Amino acid sequence: MNEKEVDKELVFLEAYFKSIKNAQVRLISFSNSIDVHTEFSIVNGNWSLLKKQLVSTRYEGIAFYGLLDPKYDSDVNLLFTDGNGIFDKLSLKNHTTTYIISTQSNS
Repeated sequence: MNEKEVDKELVFLEAYFKSIKNAQVRLISFSNSIDVHTEFSIVNGNWSLLKKQLVSTRYEGIAFYGLLDPKYDSDVNLLFTDGNGIFDKLSLKNHTTTYIISTQSNS
């Protein structure tokens, strides 16, 4: 994900948390396994701890979407990806609103 524009994604998240103000966030970073599974409390739009975690995340490339198969309950999903599936497809069988965000032009 060398072409990923993390700064644009951070601007998006800044606006998102400024808008919703308070939230419980479950960060799941995954490729061929779940690498990070951490929860954050966003209060008054302050998402600094989550941002710190995101900035330090190492992106490995290939994503096995089956790892997310509905194990996790949520009101809204934000999926940041390069948009290029290789081995499996993302299945959105449940009715949770999911926003897929990619900053790569070829996704």
